Amino acid sequence: MTNTEKAILKTVLYFDVFDYPLTEEQLVFFLMEQKASRQAIRQALNASGLEESLERSNGFCYLRGRSELVDTRLHMERQARELWQMAVKAAGRIRHLPFVRGICLSGDLSKGVAGPDSDIDFFILTAERRVWICKVALALFRRIPGLNPRKLLCFNYLLAESHLELEHKNLYTAAEVTGLAPLYGMQLFQRFMRCNQWVAGFFPNYYLAPDPGHCVYHGASRLQRALEWPLKNFIVDGIESILPRIWRMVWGWRYRHDAQTRDALLRGISERYSKSHGYPTEGEIMRAFANRLQEQEVP
Repeated sequence: MTNTEKAILKTVLYFDVFDYPLTEEQLVFFLMEQKASRQAIRQALNASGLEESLERSNGFCYLRGRSELVDTRLHMERQARELWQMAVKAAGRIRHLPFVRGICLSGDLSKGVAGPDSDIDFFILTAERRVWICKVALALFRRIPGLNPRKLLCFNYLLAESHLELEHKNLYTAAEVTGLAPLYGMQLFQRFMRCNQWVAGFFPNYYLAPDPGHCVYHGASRLQRALEWPLKNFIVDGIESILPRIWRMVWGWRYRHDAQTRDALLRGISERYSKSHGYPTEGEIMRAFANRLQEQEVP
């Protein structure tokens, strides 16, 4: 196979872990390790090198023998439409909370699909030195009756605007970053992208992100400024510095009988960010991807 054909196969194999067939447009966007034009990808798909491994139908590309994924994806796209509207409505409220500077969708929904167990996962950019105050505000928000219908809102990652470069630079994180869909704070999100250009080492067409059409909210909120005014003082600075330690104690105790989850959550606590997912899941995904590479004999 040519380098482009290998890149296509690797990309399809990675997303096969998520039972997610790719359109031609997505192959261009998510193509791993190789920069190639749409025409070059189309030619590679029509070449003989991939015939034994891949199939195509209804505009989707997937592993041979996995045609059922097409119907599954179409069904999940229909389910996602309702959740996407819920996410947009929730983001319109969340942007008024203290120290929220950017809101992005992540996970399944950011890629336009939703399964029966899918949540509405948010990636939140916060003001400097206010990650944990913001986390408290979000935790209270999701517990207010009527604001979190069906208990689907999850705030899995909070990151301070003063430290936008991610520490964990690997394929899993790069794929998650590339798939983010910004709903609020487009300029800050573009700065976040520039701070994480290492992602292009895994996905060379990263420069194509993000889609400005996803961003539906712009500008600062007057209500937010009013809520923040009493929280800008040295007392709240002290509370902000204490909160990560409190979270560490609470999670350490709550998951004391589940070492894997406890250790994963504790690694996600920092003054600059709060990450409450990714470690056990990441390991499982990367092992599944490695197995697929081995089965297909892809170096």
